[in-house]
Amino acid sequence: GGRPFEDGAQYYYFITAGDILRRNGTVSHGCLATACDRMAPSVPRDVDVVVDTTFSGGVSTQRFAITWKQNENPTNDPTANYYVYRWTSIDEMNAHAGDPTYNLIAGPIAHVETQETAGVIDASLGPTNFGRTFWYTVRAGDGAACDENLSGNSAPAFGVLRDWRGPRGTPSATLFLRCEEIEVLALNPSVLTPREKGW
Repeated sequence: GGRPFEDGAQYYYFITAGDILRRNGTVSHGCLATACDRMAPSVPRDVDVVVDTTFSGGVSTQRFAITWKQNENPTNDPTANYYVYRWTSIDEMNAHAGDPTYNLIAGPIAHVETQETAGVIDASLGPTNFGRTFWYTVRAGDGAACDENLSGNSAPAFGVLRDWRGPRGTPSATLFLRCEEIEVLALNPSVLTPREKGW
């Protein structure tokens, strides 16, 4: 019973030995203990990836825009931050999901109570990655006083950058026309004019 510990609260504990008459002996040295929150926040939902194209000086640049729905914050396990990861395959995501630093491309991104969604731009991929599929996941962190507790990865969402530019340069060609001699092989007299008949 009693009041629950607050995350990060610290207390010193001492021990004494007592006899049968409940008389305490010498007090031990104090031991500092810290109460730590070990519960992770909820997994982020509705992750979406779209290709964002910008133009500058007639040149187009493609990048990924990643968005997700922010967690609803309960009082016991609130979300403080978000972390975004990029993967080349689902197998890679499953193999390294236990490492919170592996393939991390953005974060911490602060949770904003007044916003329904959050997002980030990934502009680190260029033309050499056209046609490749990339997967993105988001994890939530609680900003706990001891060590931040991270949720699992969200459901992955994928995106593909495309090469929409045609071949460079102006094609050149030479056009050859072959003239053919036309020969009349048959003529229907009924459709000839008097002049054509020689009248």
